[in-house]
Amino acid sequence: MIDIPADAIVLEKRSSDGRFVLFTNTDRPGDFPIPWNGACLDTLGDAHGILLRCRHDDTPDGWAPAELLAVLEERARAEYARRPAPLADRVQTLVERAHRLEAQRQPKPRPVDFRSGAAGADYLWTEAHVGDMRLPLCPDAVSRGEGVSPEQLLMVLLQFYMDLTRTPPADRTLLSIRLAVSRALDTERRRVAVLTGRP
Repeated sequence: MIDIPADAIVLEKRSSDGRFVLFTNTDRPGDFPIPWNGACLDTLGDAHGILLRCRHDDTPDGWAPAELLAVLEERARAEYARRPAPLADRVQTLVERAHRLEAQRQPKPRPVDFRSGAAGADYLWTEAHVGDMRLPLCPDAVSRGEGVSPEQLLMVLLQFYMDLTRTPPADRTLLSIRLAVSRALDTERRRVAVLTGRP
C-alpha cells in the first residue's frame, strides 16, 4: 500500500479485480463541494494519483470531469473498434452520453492528448495527457497489465457525481450524468467478466 496518512483517506473502494481506489482530501480547497479532491489508483505496479476539479476553468492542477470522460470515451471507442461486441457498444454509448451532458454543463474543456505508450498494447495509445498531467492506462482490453483501468476511472467519476448530488435539490443534468456513469460502470464490469470468464 502506498504511503498516505490514514486521516487523508476519506473512502476506499475496490474494483472487481481487487485494485484499490483511495479517495483523499490532501490539500483539498476549502470551497471544494465534496469531501475529497484526489484519488489514488492501484496500477498493479505502483499507484497513480489524480486530482479532480469541479470546473474546467479552475486551477490547472487537476482533471475536470469532462476530461476524464473524454479519456473513457476514446478508450471505449478503441475497444469497440478492436472487438465489436454489444457490451463494448453499450459502454461507448453510455460514456458518450455522460460526456455530452458534462460538456453542455461545462463547455470548453481543455483538449486531451492521446499518446502511445506500452509496447504490444491492444490499443494505439495507452497514455492521456492534459497540460503537464499524465494518465497511464492499462494497455490491454481486460486490464491485467500495469496502468489505470477504465473501471477505476468510472468508479472515481461515479463517486464524484454521487457526492455532488447527495444534497437535494440536485441538478437534473448532474443526475442524468450520474446515471449514465453508473450504468457504464456496471456494463464495463460485465464486459471484462465476459472476456475473462469471471462469474
